[in-house]
Amino acid sequence: AESRSCWLGLYYFQRILRILPSYAVCLVLWWKIVPLLGDGPFWYNYESFVEKCDNFWWTNMAFVNNILPWGKEESAECYYVTWYLANDMQFYFFAPILIFLYKKFSCLAFFLNVLGIAGSCCGMAYGSYHFDWSALTFDGSWSVDYSIDAYTAPWFRIVPYLFGMWLAMFWNEKSNSPNPMFLTLCSRRFFMWFGMVVLLAVAFSGYFGYQRVPCNIYTNPDETDCGSGWGIWYRVTYNTLTRPFWSLGLILICSICFLNQGGLLQQILAHRGWAPFSRLSFMAYLTHPIVLNYWVLSSKTKVFLSVQNVFVFYSGVVCGTFFVSVTLALLVEFPIGVLAKELGKKPTEGKARPSTPESKSRSINFEPLNLSMRSSPPPRIPSTTLLLGPMKEEIDLASPGSFESGSWSSVDSEAKGYGTYDQA
Repeated sequence: AESRSCWLGLYYFQRILRILPSYAVCLVLWWKIVPLLGDGPFWYNYESFVEKCDNFWWTNMAFVNNILPWGKEESAECYYVTWYLANDMQFYFFAPILIFLYKKFSCLAFFLNVLGIAGSCCGMAYGSYHFDWSALTFDGSWSVDYSIDAYTAPWFRIVPYLFGMWLAMFWNEKSNSPNPMFLTLCSRRFFMWFGMVVLLAVAFSGYFGYQRVPCNIYTNPDETDCGSGWGIWYRVTYNTLTRPFWSLGLILICSICFLNQGGLLQQILAHRGWAPFSRLSFMAYLTHPIVLNYWVLSSKTKVFLSVQNVFVFYSGVVCGTFFVSVTLALLVEFPIGVLAKELGKKPTEGKARPSTPESKSRSINFEPLNLSMRSSPPPRIPSTTLLLGPMKEEIDLASPGSFESGSWSSVDSEAKGYGTYDQA
């Protein structure tokens, strides 16, 4: 019980230490520093951002700004884009409950996970039908009601997170089974293409809802000839099913890549060229509204929309965002990340352990595995990489090798008694 409480405390402490300092620095920039830097005929609009932070900055530091102020759109929050970060932290705080339950009663954990997904989807369907919610921004007052009641609500946003938890539990079960998972060439191609088709279908499913004249923000589409033109059941279906189907597509593609059977797509997604952008993604997420609003509101003239202007505008904002991100990452995020990693080390980590026959029999060797297709059985990713907490069997995770950039770590086949597989 003592080790469990220690693990849980460290679990929360490391997360807060990893997120909160960078978040606080960017919030101060947004709230106190940037207002002193801009000027021009449109700069007065920035005062509304400052006023919201004067009243609600504490909701950001408590990670409840997706709920408070209650009954308001996300644009009424301080530092409005961080509603997503509040959701993410709330789900992270909730995850150990499901993990501990899974360790004791795995079937019950699976059932509650599925029940949570079904309950969230049913709630979205009910609200969409009875309150005329619409996720399409052309739908005037319907879109405003959706933004206030559903868009940032954690009980609706949790669906993809629960899908990820379900995958982690399922993967942990398969990783500890004597038979390794392996897909034939035909089934691998089917699941890969099906996953990509699902993702593309979800991404473009709203296209036909943006072909008409948009409604004014508080106009009821039933009263005027504007908006998406979608009937109630189209909107119910779209609002309810987009998140679960998007999660399903990601699960299919990620699972195949975890099995090291993703082929060309896996090599593209795991390419080292993405590493710098992935390391800067969190800081870019935090700083992009600063760069974007400074660019727009400090302009001396209105923006004329054309393909060329939009391209130049977009390119400038992206470059400016990553420039600011690199600076703040080097000054704040990366040093704090190193500190969090050091504090998370076990006291015995890094020291040589005495070798005993029992420890040798339970240790697993990790070796780099090339991302190319192999005819041998795929590696089993240790459950600790997908599900927090130790594996059911004791293994030596301090052995050489880890998930290095550009390569997966594979479990030695001889140590686990795997045979040879043919793709046929």
